[in-house]
Amino acid sequence: MSKHIRFEENILVDEDYTNFGKEDKNADHKKGYGIARNFAESLDYGEKKKWYQQMPEEPSTTTKTLSHLELEACKKEANSALHGDTLAYETKASKSGTSDYQWAKTLLNKGTIGDRVAAATILIQDNPVHNLNALRNLVNSVKPAKKKDGIVIIDALSELLISELLIPDVKLRTFEQYPLGHLDEMTSGNKQARRNILKLWYYADQLKELYGSYVEALNKFAHDSVEANKEKAVSAMSYLLMHHPEREKMLLSNIINKLGDPSQTVASKVIYHLCQLLYNHPNMKNVVLAEIEKMLFRPNISPRAQYYGVCFLNQFYLGKDDSKIAEGLIRIYFSFFKASIKKGEIDSRLMSAILTGVKRAYPFADKERLVDTSAHIDAIHRLVHLAGINVAIHALALLFHVSDTSQGISDRYYSALYKKLINPEIFSTAHSALLFSLIYKSLKQDKNVDRVVAFVKRLLQLCCYMTPGQVCGMLFLVSQVLKDASKKDALNLTWTKKEVKAEVENSEPVDLDGEDLETSKEESQPEENVNDTVEEVEEKKENKKIDLLIGDKKDLLIDDEEESYVDLKIDQEGNIKPKKESRFLCQRIMVSCQSEN
Repeated sequence: MSKHIRFEENILVDEDYTNFGKEDKNADHKKGYGIARNFAESLDYGEKKKWYQQMPEEPSTTTKTLSHLELEACKKEANSALHGDTLAYETKASKSGTSDYQWAKTLLNKGTIGDRVAAATILIQDNPVHNLNALRNLVNSVKPAKKKDGIVIIDALSELLISELLIPDVKLRTFEQYPLGHLDEMTSGNKQARRNILKLWYYADQLKELYGSYVEALNKFAHDSVEANKEKAVSAMSYLLMHHPEREKMLLSNIINKLGDPSQTVASKVIYHLCQLLYNHPNMKNVVLAEIEKMLFRPNISPRAQYYGVCFLNQFYLGKDDSKIAEGLIRIYFSFFKASIKKGEIDSRLMSAILTGVKRAYPFADKERLVDTSAHIDAIHRLVHLAGINVAIHALALLFHVSDTSQGISDRYYSALYKKLINPEIFSTAHSALLFSLIYKSLKQDKNVDRVVAFVKRLLQLCCYMTPGQVCGMLFLVSQVLKDASKKDALNLTWTKKEVKAEVENSEPVDLDGEDLETSKEESQPEENVNDTVEEVEEKKENKKIDLLIGDKKDLLIDDEEESYVDLKIDQEGNIKPKKESRFLCQRIMVSCQSEN
């Protein structure tokens, strides 16, 4: 069986590519082959003028205006001029016998959708003014009823509009917005020049109308049930918005509205395109921020759209000159937080996004101007004291990020946090992790050592009522805070210097079974008394250590066995009370109880 040589022919190396930069010896021979020879030879590689480059220079000031009837007459004249020149162009092209024009016309009528789009694109690029009908047919094909055709057309039509038809960085105008009153001055009475100018102005008017229809068609495609169609429409609208200012308000509104799309993929794509828009056009930050704010506070907006809206605000590109943008972001975060609380308990994901946004925007904001947001801060402080524990924790976390705006705001925040720690609901909240993190960050940031000491005391008191896991977390938190060298003074907790009094009065020993307790007293005499102060107890322990050093070892075993100690506990007022008493005091209590019986 002979070897097939078709693949070998395909991989042969051409001299044209192996001898780069040298003259091709087979250029004439190669030119005679290829199915696109005729089409390639007919292409005009010379730079053609765009249709808008033929527009005349307009007067700097417009003083003359036309009446409504005169405007209608001019518009009718312009329509007639464009229609007549279009017929003349088609007649001339059909009589010239060029194969390209005939081929394009045939494809427009009998070809597949891809062929029709390619043919229309070639005709419009060749002469956009006289092929307005071809452009209109493309725009009308972008309809939900023609989904298959529309998907193919969208990419080609968007590229055609940006690269060939729209005036760069200039919005199109309607026919009435042109200086029609100065037309005679501009043409100096030349009828042909007048006809050409009216034709171009009317074409610009029709192009603006078709562009608006195309944007509306894209918006309808964006609400299709097929996810791929929605993504295609969103990408096309973003492409148009990024490359031209025409209908930017409508495009921006349509794109932002898709943040509430049920599909997470579509919403994520919207956020991506909006971030790309701000990256390429930083001057649009204020416009985009205002549109997002409208969307967030819309009455019928879905929670999903609000969440994605806040997520997008978190990704705003901020620089050193964007202090006002950062202040606007913080204002929106606070206002949206208040509005969300009025509707009910805020979602944890949404609250996390708000906190992230405040933390990210706060370094770029002007601290002096942020003081003007005291109304929002007052409302959130009231929320801390009146709302449930979960909402209060989120509100405190929000206030933490602005606590260093001024000394008054900082003191007020720490006071609110300190008071909230005695709320019994903190032991059962589902946001204990956020609470522990907030306490840790607050104490690490606080430079007031006395206040840190007060917090540590309260945290240690709370450990008596927490679960074992919470106790471990709280003790670890305190240990991490006290590692800071600037807070080393907090290690020396100052206890209240009050004498520790026994809760049960000492009573005279009672004779049990006819025997006295004197013998028991003589046999065991405790070294410490429960009425001794803490300092005295510590002093006795130090003396015992000294005795060991100097060799006084009498009855060491008995002393250790009989040593009384006081395990202290602290009440809510900071007073020290004995929690565990000596063995001999327990005996006295038992004797007293038996005597009472």
